[in-house]
Amino acid sequence: MMNILMVQAKTNWYDTTREDGLFVNLNLGFLRTATICKRLNIGFDIVDCNNFNTGVGDVLNMAESRQPQLAIISLDLNAVDNAYRISHELKSRHPDIKIMWTSLGIGFLGPFVVLFKELVLKDDMIDFVLYGDEGRLDVFFEEFSRNSSAFSAGGIGYKKDGELFFNPLSKSSEYIEEDYNAVDMEDYIWRYGHEIISSKYVKKQRIIPVASGVGCAFACSFCINSNKEWKQLFKTKPQEMLLRQLTGLIDKYNPDVVWLQDDNFFINKERAAAVLELLNSRNVKWCGQGRLEYFREDYINEEFFKKYMAPGALWFGVGFETFSDTLRAKLNKKASTEDLEKAALLCNKYDVPFNPAFIYGTIEQTAEEFKNDVAGLLEFHRRYPKTTFSFQLWRPYPGTREFAKVTEKYKLEFPSSLQEFRIFSIECLDMDKYYPWLDKKRRSLLSFGAFLVALYCVYGRFGRNLISDIAYRPLVFCMRYEIFPVFKVIGLLCRILSKKVKG
Repeated sequence: MMNILMVQAKTNWYDTTREDGLFVNLNLGFLRTATICKRLNIGFDIVDCNNFNTGVGDVLNMAESRQPQLAIISLDLNAVDNAYRISHELKSRHPDIKIMWTSLGIGFLGPFVVLFKELVLKDDMIDFVLYGDEGRLDVFFEEFSRNSSAFSAGGIGYKKDGELFFNPLSKSSEYIEEDYNAVDMEDYIWRYGHEIISSKYVKKQRIIPVASGVGCAFACSFCINSNKEWKQLFKTKPQEMLLRQLTGLIDKYNPDVVWLQDDNFFINKERAAAVLELLNSRNVKWCGQGRLEYFREDYINEEFFKKYMAPGALWFGVGFETFSDTLRAKLNKKASTEDLEKAALLCNKYDVPFNPAFIYGTIEQTAEEFKNDVAGLLEFHRRYPKTTFSFQLWRPYPGTREFAKVTEKYKLEFPSSLQEFRIFSIECLDMDKYYPWLDKKRRSLLSFGAFLVALYCVYGRFGRNLISDIAYRPLVFCMRYEIFPVFKVIGLLCRILSKKVKG
């Protein structure tokens, strides 16, 4: 009987050493792979180095006891070092085990293998890469079990006679249902939900992540879904499957919260209504995200929002990116400021925590657009104080349309080997090396503006509007006219005052 070992490499995106820091990161890609394994009568085990005090030793012990023929290691951009150490030890002690790297189930944390599949497969330790979804793994497993030297499954990279081969991605129309019985859910279900739930609802509770689809129907230029190949993988979970799955999970685990973790949930209005009606009837809260374009009279109108969304929503996020209509069009975002206002009005009226996401630092953003975004965020928060914001520096991900715009003018040199990637962090990029279009003055502007948003919107969210309201107007003035020395002094005073209020 063929045996497979699935390993989730440990990431440093978040703190896994504290109970309240654990993210809701059950790898749903592994649960879909488990479904395939059961169909094909393949044995499997899952070792998760993120959620528990699990390390290389535990992986080696599992390999020793179960003798798998294949180890599938899933990792994000900040888990390369851990994945490398696991792979090295496995190969050293069990040279017959074939190793596949993938970014199954990683999502927004940065699909490393998708972005750097050639670099990964070039390493001597790695036998295969999976840069598609799990939809064609049934074909790969069948060929692997026959000791094939060549493989036909889409989205698979392999080696033959010293050469690297990468099969084109191929769309699988079937949505493979996740097998939640593949893991002990009691080990995963108790979480605080800091990253996905409004702060006033954060507590230790039973949270279950659920996917309503894979990939995305849209192609925002800064996102991996703007990649033409990756775009082929998009599929949604059928309504009947989603309802059946949720009913079973609620019956068995009695969750407090269901996290609808992808952007596809509201893509089908009837499906969304049926699911939310089920959750509301069972008194299960939810959090998730959607598209602002859906806030229109024939889709998410006030009646729909009040009846289905408002009763159980603990957090609702959207991507808006910028108040600049010109820049938003370049980013291929279809939403308008009017759409944002509609969503904010409804969320404010029905007390639904609302979180629009903004990015800054893209190659086409002007200094004036950035200043207007900062001022616009502060004004928006003043009018809708229950609204919080994600305001993040854009990261140059290879494979995206936005990255292609950068490389037309600049050469960005990422690490050229897995060894070099072990000490690389997408969170701490060298600004000279990876943001050459931002000069020193612009970087100062960005850092001051980001601080201002954090000061006003974050402290305001925790009820410190007095300090924020006093501080933000002179700070905006200094930012607009780039009076950086004054800005630094005022910023320092605000930090000191805020700490005193906080204390």
